[in-house]
Amino acid sequence: MLNVTLNYPTLSMKFLNINYVVLICYLIKFPFYGQEASIVRKKDSLKIYHLLSEAKKLSRRNLDSAEYDARQALHFAEMSGSPKFKADALRILSIVLGEKGGKEDQYCALTYNEDAYALYKQLQDTTGIVASLNNSSILYRHLNQYPESIEAITTAISYITSTTNIKNYNNVLGKSYGVLGNIYRNINLKDSAIANFERAKVCFQKTGSVYQYHVALNTGIVYSRDDDFKKAREYYLYAYNGYVSRGDSVYIASSACDLGKVYIQLDSLEVSRKFYSQAIEISRKKSLHRRLVRGLIGKGEITYREGEYNKALAYVDTTIPILDTFNFVELKYYAYELKGRLLRELGDTKQAIIYTEKATRIDDSLRKAKNQPAITASLLKINDQEQNKKLKVFENVIYHKTKWIWILTLTILLILFLLFRFYKKSKMQLANLIGSISDLKNSLIKSNKKQEHVSRKLVSTSANNALKSDLLLQIDGLLTQVKTKIVKKNDPLKVKIEETQSNIKYQASVDKIWEDFFAHFREVHPNFLETLNKRHKLTPNDLKICAYIKMNLTPKEIASLMNVTPNSIRITIHRLKKKMKLPKDTSVFDFIKTLEIDN
Repeated sequence: MLNVTLNYPTLSMKFLNINYVVLICYLIKFPFYGQEASIVRKKDSLKIYHLLSEAKKLSRRNLDSAEYDARQALHFAEMSGSPKFKADALRILSIVLGEKGGKEDQYCALTYNEDAYALYKQLQDTTGIVASLNNSSILYRHLNQYPESIEAITTAISYITSTTNIKNYNNVLGKSYGVLGNIYRNINLKDSAIANFERAKVCFQKTGSVYQYHVALNTGIVYSRDDDFKKAREYYLYAYNGYVSRGDSVYIASSACDLGKVYIQLDSLEVSRKFYSQAIEISRKKSLHRRLVRGLIGKGEITYREGEYNKALAYVDTTIPILDTFNFVELKYYAYELKGRLLRELGDTKQAIIYTEKATRIDDSLRKAKNQPAITASLLKINDQEQNKKLKVFENVIYHKTKWIWILTLTILLILFLLFRFYKKSKMQLANLIGSISDLKNSLIKSNKKQEHVSRKLVSTSANNALKSDLLLQIDGLLTQVKTKIVKKNDPLKVKIEETQSNIKYQASVDKIWEDFFAHFREVHPNFLETLNKRHKLTPNDLKICAYIKMNLTPKEIASLMNVTPNSIRITIHRLKKKMKLPKDTSVFDFIKTLEIDN
């Protein structure tokens, strides 16, 4: 089957099945793999199946043919005017160029992929956006631009996790986590790599995808690099058993090589030989050259440790022609380094030095290539440290702000509580005060009524006394007239009259009675008459009338008490108004009743 694939376990990632290119070519009507096929959209599905079956016959390593087909697909997609077809064709062409591996091809691939990403964004095709971001991440990683690679894949993960409108959600998310894990693995960030591989594994386990075994292999590689061979063996065995259960011979060979290497480190040479032998057998049948070389070098290492130097050298020599053909640089280093050791053990020092120098040159070039990930990892760690410092500062600021917010909140709540208590207390005090005012008001009303009653009683008593005094004076006058008519000096009647007159004068003095009246009045209204007289210079008679008015008596009542006619009282009141210089619309009664004199 024609697969332009990315080797996921070694992070070359399986490329898109070229069948997808065939399908695009079919939909936009162009000849594919030399076949002149005039195929109408959505018709003649048998011809589609025929094209797909023809595509399966091509070798997956025929990248030049794949590039040609992808460019043809792009050409016809542009002719069709379909943005979706064009975006898909651009992305496939980018993947093919990226797999070719040249630096110039990588940059061209990035350009095509960016154009595809822009079209997917216009179409709001989330699946396409994620696929192009994954591809960008892989291309940046090939160019050792790790920050850009991480940014692209984390953006893809954000897109995936923020929507549910993606087919095969768990597989897509798992692949993105796997790509991110491989980036961290390349720059030697062990914990981050393992964490993302574990996330990927969980996603793939939900769908039963074979990729769960791929990420297990990658996790094993991380532990193996950290010399934790027991943990690495655990993950390698998980992957190996999974591949065996699926009958996937290619990955059985890969995982067998990984297990063979781990068991060498664990000094289980027989178990290691078993796995390497299995890998070699499968690789020869399937023409898996890289895995075959790994198996042969592994068996050479085992026999070297067992002291069988000639046999080990035979294994290594078998790998040299394959390495010269396919140029597996890292495997070439292991082969030359092992051969140098073997030749030294066999006494061929000159040849040993030659191969050791070759291995050293390869190792130097590999170290230079690995320096960039190390530098990137250091920069990322420094950046993480700076971010952590900023985060701690931010957390401290937030803590202090939060602390003061809590203090302010509690203070406000305390103030509100105290205000509420004060309000309740004030409300109770106000209610008590209102009650006291009401009681005082009632007491004042009662006092006023009592005062009015006392005033009336006082007026009545005083007036009666005044009338009585007047009557006695009249009787005294009559008695004087009678007395003058009595001629006899010692007449008993005359004596009796004189005694009576003496008693009248003793008991009834008008001035004394009025003095008593005013004394009682002053007790009720202190300084009233004095102030009124001082302001308006009134006669004693005027003051009497003013006192009666203050006691709320009517003109008729005043006239009765003063033994005069009501009319004469009215005239006197009119005179009073003029003396007091009151306005026309103000009556003497209203003025005196409302007049208040300070004590």
